[in-house]
Amino acid sequence: EKVLGSHTPQRFETEYRRRDGSTFPAVLEIQAVWSEENNGYHLFGFVEDISQRKQAEEGQRIAEELYRTLAEKSFAGVYVVQNGRFMFINTNAAQYAGYDREELLGRVSREMIHPEDRERARQCAVEMVRGKRDAPYEFRIITRQGEVRWIMETLTSINYLGEPAILGNSMDVTEYKTIATERENII
Repeated sequence: EKVLGSHTPQRFETEYRRRDGSTFPAVLEIQAVWSEENNGYHLFGFVEDISQRKQAEEGQRIAEELYRTLAEKSFAGVYVVQNGRFMFINTNAAQYAGYDREELLGRVSREMIHPEDRERARQCAVEMVRGKRDAPYEFRIITRQGEVRWIMETLTSINYLGEPAILGNSMDVTEYKTIATERENII
């Protein structure tokens, strides 16, 4: 009835059965055309096998699920920055700065960097993204509570939701920096 009442082709996604009994996902596009001659409707349509598309969608879903699991279970802080804003951030990265993940989504990422370290961190980030730097770099952040913490970071360019972005991996190295400073003072 939906097809007969419409003047435009209708699309239905469903499964079809082959002669050998196997099934495949397909799109049926069908249109009803009134025939004055026969005083009735003629149905015109075609079936398109979408098995490959469905496989690709399932592969993408599995990859996204795996990435989210790896990012959330990672010991490191993991985040995606696009147009200067956090688009994804795992719990560890948010906790380094004393926030919940949801509070940082959409926030400008460089705002958390200590003002004295922003330019150097930006330069290191640009070098790393352009492939001119391999080694992680360190900078200070200011937490929600106003505490200064040291972060070690690596970055790489990625494509996120069809647009260029940066994938960051970080670790809070404040304890190591404190121990190193104390050791230097003793020496």
